[in-house]
Amino acid sequence: MAKLNWKAPLRPHLGVLAVMPNNTANYIDDDDAPGGVNTIPPSRFVGNIDDWRIGKGGTMYYKVEVPGALIVVGDTHAAQGDPELAGTAVKTSMTTQLRINFLKVDALPK
Repeated sequence: MAKLNWKAPLRPHLGVLAVMPNNTANYIDDDDAPGGVNTIPPSRFVGNIDDWRIGKGGTMYYKVEVPGALIVVGDTHAAQGDPELAGTAVKTSMTTQLRINFLKVDALPK
């Protein structure tokens, strides 16, 4: 039997980071989660992005459509391919720290 000698680079990141949209009824596809939203397919409120480049020190911009919108965070990865094809990622639990700033549209970078 051949001995495998390989390494995967550590690239901790959140797979899902989203802001609840203003019309969640258009995104419901689960009868067990009425009023919820499916974050699996990325959408205008972001969702399952699975991009290891959005890790520590990364910056993302999200449109907040409703006052008091909730932030959804999850699907943490220790490492992942480029991209995550066929679910090929090293999933892990992690504690994260987010810094959230609210910017008016005219204050966004051009």
